[in-house]
Amino acid sequence: MKLFTEKVVVITGAGSGIGRSLAVAFSKLGAILALNDLSMERLEETKLMLEPNTKVFLKNFDISIKNEIEDFKNDIINKFGGVNIVINNAGVALSKYNFLELKEEDENWLMKINLWAVYNSSKIFLPYLREQKESYLVNLSSVFGLHGIPFQIPYAIAKAGVKALNQSLYAEEKYLNSSVFVVSVHPGGIKTRIAKDSRGADANPKLTKKFERNFITTPEKAAKTIINGIKNRNSKVLIGIDAYAIDLLSRFIPGLLMKLIIKSMKKFE
Repeated sequence: MKLFTEKVVVITGAGSGIGRSLAVAFSKLGAILALNDLSMERLEETKLMLEPNTKVFLKNFDISIKNEIEDFKNDIINKFGGVNIVINNAGVALSKYNFLELKEEDENWLMKINLWAVYNSSKIFLPYLREQKESYLVNLSSVFGLHGIPFQIPYAIAKAGVKALNQSLYAEEKYLNSSVFVVSVHPGGIKTRIAKDSRGADANPKLTKKFERNFITTPEKAAKTIINGIKNRNSKVLIGIDAYAIDLLSRFIPGLLMKLIIKSMKKFE
């Protein structure tokens, strides 16, 4: 897809970070936007950043609730008549936790948003994407979907699950000769609020600041990379030099990558 004028683009988690930057970038390209976030205040802030004549629909709801995604889809179809691109971007994180210290409540919260919401949204929107001559399902995984990381086990599991979903759906849509092209996105460290908003971050602000020092790519750059990936029909999109490094090492020198990850994590002690 080279042109996005009047194309209906759905973006979850559009109240900040990559989601907000995607909304701004697509508005400059003339797209019609359907934006979700838990916070209406953040969505309204995003709206103020869009091009003046952008057609936009905002809806704040908890993306982990399947019925809410269904309602969102129905609202979009009723308002705009269809959908061309769905970007499942919304995600959350936990602060640094030893595996045995994790609480079931926090594990379930993260899995519902980072994995099951992506799964449910993909399933709910897919029939409407298939109605188009060309459409895209874009799901955000992570570099930690490419390789695990200590003290972030639920996050790594969820993002690896999204990667598996993307690969399987890509193959299935190809097999069915569908119009839907599935894109798996793997950001490295992006300068967003995810660490600051993570559960447990308030208890250790110094640790949060240390994590944020590793966020080297701007959300604007991430959005541009994702849009270029859609334009070029790339099934796998890596964002940031750190993502390229982890992807390369995980495939060819996994032992070295493991040593580097463990060494890096010791900086957060």
